[in-house]
Amino acid sequence: MRNYLGTVKAVDESVGRVLQYLDDHGLTENTIVIYSSDQGFYLGEHGWYGKRWMSEESFRMPFLCRWPGVVQPDAPPE
Repeated sequence: MRNYLGTVKAVDESVGRVLQYLDDHGLTENTIVIYSSDQGFYLGEHGWYGKRWMSEESFRMPFLCRWPGVVQPDAPPE
């Protein structure tokens, strides 16, 4: 669990660094950033760990998109 959460934290920080680099170098306005991953991972929900069982948590999928002028920050999904 600790290793998995450490990996997720490192990915999150790395995405932040990429976005910050684009901002710092004036590349934000003409760069589309898309991040996605595979389906969710049980972290103890229902007493399970892993991805082998079908339930809502295992169907969720992260998807982030930064597309200036098209996708509004904090816009709810349609």
